[in-house]
Amino acid sequence: QSLVIPGGVTLQGMGYGSSPLAIKFDAGGSTIAYCGTDHAVKITGSSSGLRAVAVYDWLYNHGDFDGGCPDVTAAGGVLVKADGVTVESVFLSNVFIYFFGGGDALSLVAVNQGGVGYGNYQNLGLRHARTGLKLAAEVGSFVNTNTFVGGAISGGDFHYGIHATGPGPCN
Repeated sequence: QSLVIPGGVTLQGMGYGSSPLAIKFDAGGSTIAYCGTDHAVKITGSSSGLRAVAVYDWLYNHGDFDGGCPDVTAAGGVLVKADGVTVESVFLSNVFIYFFGGGDALSLVAVNQGGVGYGNYQNLGLRHARTGLKLAAEVGSFVNTNTFVGGAISGGDFHYGIHATGPGPCN
């Protein structure tokens, strides 16, 4: 199942291992290894976030413990979704989102007159995904006034590094 983070909750890890470009389980880091077809993490409320953690689609063969995960493709990594409400002041810092080749690493999505705004996204590593950063808003909804500081979009398999779609404003 997806990890759902409601308003006012922040998940804080201890980092994600010794490599800045790939998940390594050699340094006691904090990793959300997702095996499913939805988004690994869904942030649905204001003043919520993730800090110092890695999120990845479990595509590797881990032997007897993989539960068939290498054959399952996730829709995406982290989804910030405003459905009929305004979700603001979301904070992501030092988050590595990795290997979501079937979807988006980070998505900010507003539907049903909702809005995603005033988020602060710092030092994100978005690596190996179909889309690095997706911004999407329906008519009457918005995704704007979010701040991105530092970080990188890198790796292969990208259709888009950053993809903004309307018809609602995404800026």
